[in-house]
Amino acid sequence: MTFNGTVDVRGGNNKTSIGGTVKIFYSCSKYGATINAGRTFESAVNGCPTATIPLPPPETSTSGGSAATPTNTETETITNETGGTVTETAANDGSTATVAVEPGTTTDDASFTVMTFSASEVYTNDPLPSELRPGGQAVFDISASVGGAAVTTFNVRPLSLRFTYRENQWVQGVFENNIRLAMFDQTEGLWHVLEDAVIDTVTNTVTYTADHLTRFALVAPADIVPPAPPTNVTAVRQANSVVLSWVSPTRDFHHTRILRSSDAAVDGTIIAKSVRGALYEDTTASAGTTYYYTVLSVDLAGNQSSNVTVAAADAKVPESPGTSEVFASPAASAIADGALVRMEGDSKVWIVRKAGDVIVLRHVVDARLFYVYGHLGGASAWGRIRRVASLDNTRPSAWVRSPDGKVWEVNGDGTRHWMHMTWEQFVSRVAGGSSSLVPKLIFEVNDPEMRLYTPGPDVLP
Repeated sequence: MTFNGTVDVRGGNNKTSIGGTVKIFYSCSKYGATINAGRTFESAVNGCPTATIPLPPPETSTSGGSAATPTNTETETITNETGGTVTETAANDGSTATVAVEPGTTTDDASFTVMTFSASEVYTNDPLPSELRPGGQAVFDISASVGGAAVTTFNVRPLSLRFTYRENQWVQGVFENNIRLAMFDQTEGLWHVLEDAVIDTVTNTVTYTADHLTRFALVAPADIVPPAPPTNVTAVRQANSVVLSWVSPTRDFHHTRILRSSDAAVDGTIIAKSVRGALYEDTTASAGTTYYYTVLSVDLAGNQSSNVTVAAADAKVPESPGTSEVFASPAASAIADGALVRMEGDSKVWIVRKAGDVIVLRHVVDARLFYVYGHLGGASAWGRIRRVASLDNTRPSAWVRSPDGKVWEVNGDGTRHWMHMTWEQFVSRVAGGSSSLVPKLIFEVNDPEMRLYTPGPDVLP
């Protein structure tokens, strides 16, 4: 390389210039081994030897999220008899994460791991939504395993998480009075705020009771506008429960939060923190008590809507004629094509299709369906449900055809999946090769219904 003027060589040591050719005597460090050489450069590629020692693969965890290189990792074995804690400190901002495990939390001795990552690296692959922006400079990944098998859910004995932070390490423009704790949802593939986390600005700590392990980060909201409240909220007494249904906002919405009280003057206690659908059954309701349910919408930034409160008295709501009778099965002549049925002792509601000698049942996955189609009756649909003793001799169907002609499978978790296959493959898969049966199993639906469901992976042959 020939230069005129000043030459600045980065990455090398002692450099001398002879005429118009730069000769560099440099040290090239490769993982602790130093290679010294002196040569005349013809091009930049000759600077360091091309042979390198392969990088080890980045550590990963079982809690979810894209692969990233941890800056620090701490793993401890915690016995189920004594419990214990694991703490790790982030290398880039000095923040810490601690998971506290009570005795009896796991069925056997468990391995708990806390990893720290650079937030900027994690957000490259799993970016924050537009409603959130970085707060701290670290992301914490907390995972657990028992006998080598990953454990991510702790419903019986939740875990206590504690995070500490340094005020002088916030991302520029972020202040501690606006900090929130967020988690990465592996199923949805996005970050959202945990609105129940407690921020203590005196001790610089954030605490949260978690029943699920994943990645956690301190973030700041870019959105501070509350979402719209749910609409068409109903609470219907059943024999041993109360069934709540509502219609969620179509935008700026992530999940629904439900509180219950026996006093109309107070909001009560939380019975469901994060409901993704639009239907919830309270199976802990006691007979003889009038309950008041408060239902709120929550967005990704943790902003909560105004309250919507409904009451559920012990007396059942008036039913349509004949609905108090329990029929043997949907095949009963009193149950018409298009009727709604529910089996005794089960909360699932089905739409009946009587197609000749075949009785097809379609699960109502989302109660908002009652409002999509007027003939189902909206809120009054709950009073039209016929009770049956058995679903024998019926054929359940999960398949719908959207207006664009595609056939989808709708699952009980509210997701829809395109049946990405030929017609012959579909017939073989769902009807055992009976092409005459398939049309009876597919329900024609409209676009508003399709928007109720979250798109998921295609179903392949």
